[in-house]
Amino acid sequence: MRLSPDGRLLAVAHQQDGRLVIDIVDVESGRSRHAVSVGDAARPAAPAWHSDTAVRLAWYRPPASGKVLLEEVLRISVASAP
Repeated sequence: MRLSPDGRLLAVAHQQDGRLVIDIVDVESGRSRHAVSVGDAARPAAPAWHSDTAVRLAWYRPPASGKVLLEEVLRISVASAP
């Protein structure tokens, strides 16, 4: 979870129906303003606000087998509140 710079929104990364979702929640009302599904079997690494309304989420999918470097599997997704 990460609070936006202006304190009005909260970015929450969570699992929903087996998918990783970035949810942008209005702090005052507690309601979701925007949700973005990132993908199946993805694991969150760290959310970071890009502006007062856009959040970036670093995420990865664990490899099926063998060892890999995190930088080989790490991805970034962006969600913006309308």
